[in-house]
Amino acid sequence: MAADGTNRRFASLDEALTEFRMPAENRAFVEQYLGLVDPIGYYGRSGYIKVIRRDGGPAIQIHVGYATGFRTESELKLTVADADIWESDRGAGLWGVTHPVGQRGRESAGSRVAGGDRVASPRRAAAGGAAAAAPKPVEREREICMDCFEEKSYSGECSCS
Repeated sequence: MAADGTNRRFASLDEALTEFRMPAENRAFVEQYLGLVDPIGYYGRSGYIKVIRRDGGPAIQIHVGYATGFRTESELKLTVADADIWESDRGAGLWGVTHPVGQRGRESAGSRVAGGDRVASPRRAAAGGAAAAAPKPVEREREICMDCFEEKSYSGECSCS
């Protein structure tokens, strides 16, 4: 495992949330929306918890203040209807949700709220708009081995084979 906690596989959601110092108010909220995605693995990444879905759908990225990777707005509204739900810039058609505590802002100034209006993240708005924001590095998703449930290399090979 790297010093920043990346690539660590957690035995449980509770272990991952504890490691990432998730506020108690957010824990129940996270457990509530993860009930819909049938997770099979939790991985520590740089700054977030990567949750792998059993059905092979997009990974959920849980940050302290928000999460992204939901397929539809209605997927979230089934469990956290009163939450701030917005269209994510992480991938086409993906949605995000803001956690009750420790809100760090949305992913970018291009995020949309559920009603479709563009909003600036609090960080960018305070900095004077999109021009002040640094570009985010793109993280490549790696496939999960269905034998050992570890991430495969970028070339698609697994150490268990």
